[in-house]
Amino acid sequence: MKKYFLSFVLFCFLAGFAWPQQQALSYFLFLLNQIYSKTLFKIDQKIWLQHSLRILFPYRKFPPTSLNQYTQILEEYLKELPQPQRNLFLTDAIQSLLASLPDPYADFLSPKEIEEEKKEHHGNTFIGFGLELAQHENGVVVAGILPQSPAKKAGVIPGDKILEINGRKIQTLKDAFGKLNPPDVFLVLQRGKKNFKKKIHAGWIHLVPFDAKFYEHIGYVHMEVILPDSAKKFADTMNTFQSKGIHLLVLDLRDCLGGNVNSAAKISGYFLHPQDLIYIQESRNFHQAFRNMAQKHFNVPLVILTDGATASAGELLTGALKDHHAAWVYGEKTLGKGFMETTWLLPGGWELRLTTAQYLLPNGKAVQGRGIEPDVTCQTFPVFQCQTGKFASQIELLLHQIGEQ
Repeated sequence: MKKYFLSFVLFCFLAGFAWPQQQALSYFLFLLNQIYSKTLFKIDQKIWLQHSLRILFPYRKFPPTSLNQYTQILEEYLKELPQPQRNLFLTDAIQSLLASLPDPYADFLSPKEIEEEKKEHHGNTFIGFGLELAQHENGVVVAGILPQSPAKKAGVIPGDKILEINGRKIQTLKDAFGKLNPPDVFLVLQRGKKNFKKKIHAGWIHLVPFDAKFYEHIGYVHMEVILPDSAKKFADTMNTFQSKGIHLLVLDLRDCLGGNVNSAAKISGYFLHPQDLIYIQESRNFHQAFRNMAQKHFNVPLVILTDGATASAGELLTGALKDHHAAWVYGEKTLGKGFMETTWLLPGGWELRLTTAQYLLPNGKAVQGRGIEPDVTCQTFPVFQCQTGKFASQIELLLHQIGEQ
């Protein structure tokens, strides 16, 4: 995730300073323009501002509103408020602008919220429920569940449709975003024609950043999160595997929540030709192609395992290799998260988070909302275990099933 520091004083009233109305409003309008110009989504500014006003003033009706009209409405209302309430109102106005975007990941966090978020994360361990959600045509569904997670233990399964979260109806991914908060969540789910309720208590979830095994000339690497140093660990592991005479590599990206895009691109490059297209970063104003610059190349047959929780950087890695026919993808359709977020750090410790780009696969297709279809579909393939020789027999089963396609 990119982070940019604004080099000038911005939004100082957010830090508790009491600014005069016009000065505070000017900073607010600056941030409004930042949101409008940087968001990935093509929006009609007048309609966007109209929606924002409807959130701020739910008992009034507004037509599509120009920026000048929007500013005049805010100025008139701010005149009636004492200084502390002006600052709070402008903060609510930012939230209304973000809520009016078709961006499920847009957020504006206070220092307290950021601190609480940090308390829930310790390295690769975090407090949560273990649910991966995706937008489908008929609503929001559970696309994946992390192993040993509270959701798994509660009996939630991929494919369950989310009808309600904490009593609120869920129709879009944006409706669900920000509502799965510890310590407890109350869900109304639909499985087939049956609706049922689940109460899930949040718990600690540990991600495996890198795990490698070798058995009978078959290498196995499992990543549940791709870190900045994952590419180096991967290269070092492959060098070790090659010294042992590797014949096949199995890259397990099931339950891979994503991570560092640069690291994912480097790993894919180890199996591609120089200058092969890895992905395209698309924003509203430009397209940028990222090509293979890897100095290493491993000429080893590769199988990638995916499931409904394989997301983001894990999908980028999978899609690049699949499109170039450098790997055979085995498992389930991936989650479909191809958005890239930018975080701005603001004075006073506040953060603005906004979706500013998405990545496209080498074939030009977007991942967001679509996912990646495997070459071979299988929903029950177990986790590899090196002990007791089970690892080898499962690899043989895998190769047999691939050979039948």
